[in-house]
Order: sequence, then structure tokens, then C-alpha cells
Amino acid sequence: MIGAAAGLPWVAIRIAALGYRPDYPYLVFYPGVAMAAALGGSVPGIGAALVAVLASPLWFPPALTADFALRFCGFLFYSTAVCALGEALQRALLRLGEAEGRRKVAEKLLIASERFRLASAAGMGTFDLDIVRNAAADTDAMRAIFGLSAQGVVNRERVRGLALPEDGPKIDAALAAAYDPAGDGLYHAEYRIRRENDGALRWMGARGQVYFDAGRPIRMIGVCRDITDVRTAEQAAQNSEAHIRRFVEQAPIEVAMFDRDMTYVAASARWLANYGRGLASLVGVNHYAVNPNLPERWKAIHELVKSGEFHSDNSDFWVDDVGRVRWLRWAVFPWTDSSGAIGGVIMSAEDISAQKRAEAALRESEEKFRNAFAEAAIGFVMANADGTIVEANEAYCQLTGYTTGELRRCGSSIPSIRRIGKRSLT
Repeated sequence: MIGAAAGLPWVAIRIAALGYRPDYPYLVFYPGVAMAAALGGSVPGIGAALVAVLASPLWFPPALTADFALRFCGFLFYSTAVCALGEALQRALLRLGEAEGRRKVAEKLLIASERFRLASAAGMGTFDLDIVRNAAADTDAMRAIFGLSAQGVVNRERVRGLALPEDGPKIDAALAAAYDPAGDGLYHAEYRIRRENDGALRWMGARGQVYFDAGRPIRMIGVCRDITDVRTAEQAAQNSEAHIRRFVEQAPIEVAMFDRDMTYVAASARWLANYGRGLASLVGVNHYAVNPNLPERWKAIHELVKSGEFHSDNSDFWVDDVGRVRWLRWAVFPWTDSSGAIGGVIMSAEDISAQKRAEAALRESEEKFRNAFAEAAIGFVMANADGTIVEANEAYCQLTGYTTGELRRCGSSIPSIRRIGKRSLT
């Protein structure tokens, strides 16, 4: 239809200039045939030509003359030529597209190969596995990591044979997922092996990318490395975390362990008794939900501890939800998880309210004694065991005629003072 619309103005101009001729309607369809052949090949082009042959008589009755027949045959001939040209163009474009696709795939493989070559230079084992032939190339570093001898090919069965029996299914599942054309072709597995040359137990980590041809896996390029040190460190960190939890739970003091959301991970028996609000266990419970009236300054300190800081206070107070003033000696510090990141907060808090009350009572008693000592109407003196005067009240100073400072400097016993006193004590 677009081709016919493009040809109509040209035919109209020729009719206006030279008059009507029976072959003109066919000229209208030349652009349509050409466009159909160029876009779809010979089959759409021939279809457009047949439509033209059938549609033209509906517009203008044909004149059955030799000249008309000649022009009609010419239309068919040129339409066929246009269709053949369009088909050739389509095939050329298709081959060009396929070549471009193969070039891009080759470039990707070349880039991947170069990256894995560099990875091998950095201490990682690389492999280029021909899945069809079941043999890997570029495996020198991989042989060294797995302890493989130079004899024999490196393939799936050889590596699978080194894996511990309980870890073999991990490799099989990872390969099955990578070989699935409906997936992304990524291979990732971590497993334990017994090295071929020395029998050493090692952890291996492997990653790869599978390439497909018509839905069939044909090649996998990947890297592998010995991750025993990483796994050992992770296990040590996990054991350390477990030890911390056990220490917290069995500690004879008030101590608790929280995650980054301040949810309880572990708590000692004394913490549970003093701050558990009657709960049988605090594990999984949020600290702020149990104690909704905690001071904002404490919450701010918790956030600082999550960034790695340590905070403590030997004398702090908290007014609980029933209005009781509780004096605490506390310390807060972070703990790290198996990855080395800060996993949360450990907090110890000793209730020293009774001690504070005793100290206040002692201060009050001392204050009362000092007042009674100083204001007494009779003479009082305080002295060390050797008789050296430490303190004397005003009444005693008046009796002896000495000031408190003179009595302290004297350094003598009380009987000596009596002998040298300015006044007689009798």
C-alpha cells in the first residue's frame, strides 16, 4: 500500500501529460513490489506482484492488444528481477549479521581468555574447558593448586575425584545449573579436596562462565583458587563468636550480647534476673522493647559502639519506668562476626544502687559526727595510735590554749601537751 501510494503521483503526472495508457496502472505497483522484496525477500516481492496483477484489472479494464501484452510481460519480468535482487540483498544482510554475531562472540571469548590469563598471573588457577571434548586447556596454575601431575588431561571427572565424598554433590549441582541453557551459565562452587600429590586437605573455590551453541554447552572459562586460609579464618571467627556467646551466658555478672538491631543474642543469668522483666529468655527480644524508657544518650552511645568505639561509666544513673533511681557501672563494646564486620554490641551493667545508698548514709553519718565534734561543749581530740593529734575541737583548743594547727605541728602525745600547755588542765 505504501509503494502504491508512492507511485500514484508519478502515474497521475504521466496521464496528465501524455494521456491514459493501459499499462500505467501496473506502474503504480512497481514501488510496492520493490519495497516488499527489499524488506522481506523474493517471496513477499512475488506476492506483491501477484496482487498487482489481480488488482489492476479492477481499476482499469485491460486492452487486449499486443502492446498491452508486451508491457504486461515486461512488468512481470522486471518484478521478478526486483524480487531476485531483494532476495540477494536479504541473504547478504543475513550473512553479514551472522558474521557480526560471531565476531562479537569471538571478541567476548578473547576478552574472557585474557582476563583469566591475568587472573592466573595473579596466583589464581584458570581453566578453559572444552565441554564437548571434556578436556581443559591453560591449566598449569590449576594443576599446581590441585597438586595435579603433568600427565593426563584435566577434566570434570579428574577434579570430581579429588573432592571429599560429601562435597561431590555440590560440584554436580553447580555444573548442572551452569549447563542449563535456560539459566545464565554461571558456575560457582566451594568444596574440599585431597590434593593429588600430597593428600593435603584443602578448600577450593571455583567460578566460571559457560558458553552455548544452539542451546548446547560447548565451553566454560573459569578460575579456581585455594581458599583454605579464608575458610580457616571464617571458622575461627565463628568459633570465637560461639565462645563469646557461651561466656556471656555463663558469666557470673550482668552481661548481654546484642546484634546490630539491639536484639538479644545471649544474656547471663544475672542480667536476665535484674533486667529481664520476668521473661524466661531474652534471646530474639529487642532491648529497647524490654526497656522503652532508656535515655536517648545511651541509645546514641550504642550507635557509636556499632562503629567500633568503646564506652564505659563507673557511676551513671537511670530512672526506670516505676520512678526508681538506679545507679549503674557499665561498659559497652563491639563484637565482630565471622566476616570480621561488627556484628553488634556487648554490654555489662552492674547495679551499684545499694553501694551508692551506703555511701550516702556514710557521708551523712560523717557529717553529723563532724558537726557534733566541732560544736561539743567539752573538749574532744582525735589522735593517731602513736598519740599524734589529728584534729581537736574548739573547746579543747580553749582548754589548752593552742590552736588546732599548733596542736597538729606539735607531733607529741596528749600527755605531753598537758605538760607544755599554756593553761593548766587542772
